[in-house]
Amino acid sequence: MESNFPPLILLAGGKSERMGKPKGLLRYRETYWLEEQISRFQKLGGKQVIIGLGYRAKAYFRAIPPLEEALVNGVRYLNITIRSVVNPQPEFGKFSTLQVCLKLFLQEQGANSTFVLPIDVPVCSKTVWMNLFKALSKDVEAVTPTYRNRGGHPVLLTRVFCQQLAKLPKSSRLDFELKSLARRKVVAVNDPVSVLNLNTPKKWKDFNVSQGNSS
Repeated sequence: MESNFPPLILLAGGKSERMGKPKGLLRYRETYWLEEQISRFQKLGGKQVIIGLGYRAKAYFRAIPPLEEALVNGVRYLNITIRSVVNPQPEFGKFSTLQVCLKLFLQEQGANSTFVLPIDVPVCSKTVWMNLFKALSKDVEAVTPTYRNRGGHPVLLTRVFCQQLAKLPKSSRLDFELKSLARRKVVAVNDPVSVLNLNTPKKWKDFNVSQGNSS
């Protein structure tokens, strides 16, 4: 994968009320789901992940101590550089956590775009990520995947669009902003994982069974 492949913003700041515990701290094989997501992105060729935390930040720090260290500086973990940020007002919802992550992304120089993925959407196939990346052009501010006419993840946002999003009210929604964006490119993909949403115990169990896991 190309050396300028964008970083990933991984959103894990919600209450996880329907799941009953932080989704990123669910056990997946021999690791935590958050770690699995990071490892999957690293295996694609990713170089950096910004992890957005919120309601259960302390639980994440206890379970995965490098996340707390990554609040201050980039930390090398699972063969990739991670940065953490905590949303001080997670009650405003997922978009407010995204904005805190975008602020950190915009402070750093280098990358002209970033992927965004909620913690409950599994990292899908490398082909999807590469096709989104290749679809970027100077006339496009965001690239989104669609599977059988359903919008999915990850989404790829340019630095310019990120700057716009960072200025919006905390109560905004990314999906609404993307739908109203004139300079957006939609890429049809063939991976059903891109539209999964593992937000309930049943969906999590079904996903594990499909992966050959007993958990």
